[in-house]
Amino acid sequence: MIRKCVSLTAADNLTRSITLAELSRLAYSNNTEVVEAIAKQSGYVRTRFVNNEDSQAYVFKSPDDVIVAFRGTEIGDPHDWKYDLAAWPIRGLGVGRVHRGFHDAADALWEPVQRIIWKRDDRALWFTGHSLGGAIATVFAIRQDAANRTKLRGLYTFGSPRVGTKAYVKQLRTLHVRWVNNNDIVPHMPPWFLGYRHCGIEHYVDRNGRLSPLVGSKLCWDHFCGGLRGLARGRLDRISDHGISTYIDVIARML
Repeated sequence: MIRKCVSLTAADNLTRSITLAELSRLAYSNNTEVVEAIAKQSGYVRTRFVNNEDSQAYVFKSPDDVIVAFRGTEIGDPHDWKYDLAAWPIRGLGVGRVHRGFHDAADALWEPVQRIIWKRDDRALWFTGHSLGGAIATVFAIRQDAANRTKLRGLYTFGSPRVGTKAYVKQLRTLHVRWVNNNDIVPHMPPWFLGYRHCGIEHYVDRNGRLSPLVGSKLCWDHFCGGLRGLARGRLDRISDHGISTYIDVIARML
């Protein structure tokens, strides 16, 4: 189950975050009938599934919002790994360069999603996703901003990898809250030495399950030390910290 839908524009940041994280988890389901039933029971008036060229997303419509939740990497799906591993940056929209796989995954969904979200609908628009889904959501948001469509209100991502070079990601003007859980390895990929950079407001959850007050170089150092602590304890939290259910749990504890 997921919590009852709320007006995301009126909600506080944590309520907004956990609502979008739960929808990001729901986006992993292949059973569209179950997803529609869960969403309807939670107050969403319509649910649409978009599946095109091995990329998937759900569009959830509430009385106040339209939310596009992009599906993340499924471990057993070679098509998802095809997108993840196509890491050489190519020329993207506007300036800078973008991860080729994320660019192609967004391309596959762009037209069908646009047809749903812009058809006689003036509700607030939100993009969200976990892992690969967060990367696709970010590329979508940058394209949406470039189209000067003011309907987009926010982007919330969970355990998202980097999507492009500094010039590319600086084109994003929409509010972007980017959650990173402790030692999650995926937000450190693709590597910075290929020119990749993050964007948005980082919400880094430390090893004690609290939002870190650190910023800049101090936050980077805390990331690094956290990884060393995990290795020293023989833990595989570089992987376990990445699960969308783990993100939901840590945000729920903050609430």
